[in-house]
Amino acid sequence: MNRGFIRTIIIIVIALLILSYFGLNIRAIVNSPAGHDNFTYVQEVMYNIWTNYLKGPVTYIWHIFIDLIWNPAIENLTEMKNGGQGDIIRSAPKLSGFTQVPN
Repeated sequence: MNRGFIRTIIIIVIALLILSYFGLNIRAIVNSPAGHDNFTYVQEVMYNIWTNYLKGPVTYIWHIFIDLIWNPAIENLTEMKNGGQGDIIRSAPKLSGFTQVPN
């Protein structure tokens, strides 16, 4: 995980050095009217894409994940933490010829 973070920092520093080499001033670009208009336009486009196309499907998938995966997993882990077996162990097939190790 640290390798990816350090790599990202190095890439950002290299990108800033390249921009400096070509004489581009990021602050001037961001503060310019054209830069401000571009950022505003991108923000509006991203908002429209999220609102009109992505919000419904992402919210639907998120609720499926929460209802079918996250909540049952948390309930089973809590039950197993409190000394119960949980659905996973209860639903496991019983193998003949093997003795179960007591809890």
